[in-house]
Amino acid sequence: MAQALAALLMPVSVAVYALAAWRVAADIGIAGAFPFSGIFSHWQVWLPIGVLISFSIFSLNRYGIQRGTPAEPVAEIRLEREQTPTR
Repeated sequence: MAQALAALLMPVSVAVYALAAWRVAADIGIAGAFPFSGIFSHWQVWLPIGVLISFSIFSLNRYGIQRGTPAEPVAEIRLEREQTPTR
């Protein structure tokens, strides 16, 4: 469950970092107008939110690995050398 939540949070994290980059680009004049106003119109708000979400993803993945049951392989492939007859 923890790893599933971490997987769902990954696109959210990327979107938040994209908003932070958009705001920085808008501040230096190489991007269009930023759609948010108020407190969410600052990149200094978006960047820590992205870091917090990334840390949450990291923590959830570690928790899921430590608490989860070991995954069984779906298939096992054995590569064996072909025996050539000796003369």
